[in-house]
Amino acid sequence: MQELDYLGIINAVIAQHHALLGQVKLAEGRTNDLEALFNLQRAYAHWTQSSIETLLEKQSRLEEIRTLLHDGLERHFGFEEKYLPPLLGEFLMKSIINTHRAIMEQFRQAKPVLTAPRLQEMKQEELLLYKLNVEQVVSQLCQAIEQHLATEEVLLGMLKGVLEQRGAQAN
Repeated sequence: MQELDYLGIINAVIAQHHALLGQVKLAEGRTNDLEALFNLQRAYAHWTQSSIETLLEKQSRLEEIRTLLHDGLERHFGFEEKYLPPLLGEFLMKSIINTHRAIMEQFRQAKPVLTAPRLQEMKQEELLLYKLNVEQVVSQLCQAIEQHLATEEVLLGMLKGVLEQRGAQAN
């Protein structure tokens, strides 16, 4: 593979990172929506049917975002694992693959937390505990993804700089 191809791969991975970070921010925003909803509910002594419906809608949207982010990361990780080994070498690639697996495991563990409870049957205290659990799961997942993408951005930026410098010297 030529160095120009490597630059194309690096640029593609960086572009994917930016798109994924947008999805992460969207997922984080959904927990803020849940928090706002719970704060509103706390102001009232009783949950009405419409508030449960709203909460169910928020839960459904959060699961949609989780699924989209999961699928996007799965494709992205596959792309990286196919094209980055010649650039990163065996040991860095193994580290990245281990991180990919850990993130995907977090997704697997997050799914039942986000979808399992029957919110209609929960008491207010249970709903508040559920809210805290959702916030924790989403926050940890988003943090892991953001840290991983930031680490890769540093590595890719360094590689890109070297490749661009080589390209400039060749001309």
